[in-house]
Amino acid sequence: MFNYVAFFVLCFGALNWLSIGAFQFDLIAGIFGSQANFISRFLYVIVGLAGLYMLLYCLFKKGNFKLSKPKEENEKQKPVKAKASKQ
Repeated sequence: MFNYVAFFVLCFGALNWLSIGAFQFDLIAGIFGSQANFISRFLYVIVGLAGLYMLLYCLFKKGNFKLSKPKEENEKQKPVKAKASKQ
């Protein structure tokens, strides 16, 4: 669950940087007034922490970042039908 939140925040931060680079408009500062505003600074810190978390997560998982469970884990949860033995 935490991976989803961090990924969403990181995507929002990337879109903010895209708007800064392409249009010279800071979305967060535009919404909350200025870059010096407490809420804007707080959101910048949250985006930075999410980026750091995702970086460390990917490094420790050796690049194996997955938002969903692998198929193997999903198949393990399914009940297995007993096979009838032939006699």
